[in-house]
Amino acid sequence: MMLQIPMSKKAIAEAIGVDKSTVYREIKRNCDARSGSYSMELAQRKADRRKQQKHRKEVLTPAMRKRIIKLLKKGFSPEQIVGRSRLEGIAMVSHETIYRWIWEDKRRGGKLHKYLRRQGRRYAKRGSKNAGRGFIPGRVDIDERPEIVELKERFGDLELNSTCKCNRILINNLFKFFVWREVSKSFTRSIIEFIFNPLNLFVGYFTKVLTLWDILPDKPVGVFIGTTFP
Repeated sequence: MMLQIPMSKKAIAEAIGVDKSTVYREIKRNCDARSGSYSMELAQRKADRRKQQKHRKEVLTPAMRKRIIKLLKKGFSPEQIVGRSRLEGIAMVSHETIYRWIWEDKRRGGKLHKYLRRQGRRYAKRGSKNAGRGFIPGRVDIDERPEIVELKERFGDLELNSTCKCNRILINNLFKFFVWREVSKSFTRSIIEFIFNPLNLFVGYFTKVLTLWDILPDKPVGVFIGTTFP
């Protein structure tokens, strides 16, 4: 109603007692996508629709399960399964739902988790004092990593990966934020320096689980370092 008078966004914000940024967000979120006009009725319908979709539980249908199993066996990750399905116009739940289903299957004694990348590989026993060249103190076998990390929903679960023999990428799973650095020193030393570099101080304060993928020399490895950060 106030937009039709007309009034400035700042004046509207002052009249209803909110910050002007709130008014801008409301108009941008609920205006007509084609004309750019805003109406109270349209805004309410959009809000009701979002609320309904938010509480709608995803249903994993038999057809979806069959497709997920098929693509898992072909080496697809849950994220790739969702992306491939969307490209082909095939209905599919989110990758978080797929991960939950896989871990529920594991708890029931199923084997679907074996098709996830790097699952089922054991390289160094937990508590081993000498794991060979490039050993990182505090590392734990990937099979011991908390299942919640697989969901990629929690802030503080980081992954350190390599793009080639000399590069390292540190990725935050939740926000897809990454830090890149080229390393050339001794393996273990360069990894530790990269993680605890002053530019990466957020690691020390916010990390819950750090997963290191394929970064130790001579053989692929999946290990994680837990909650021992300062």
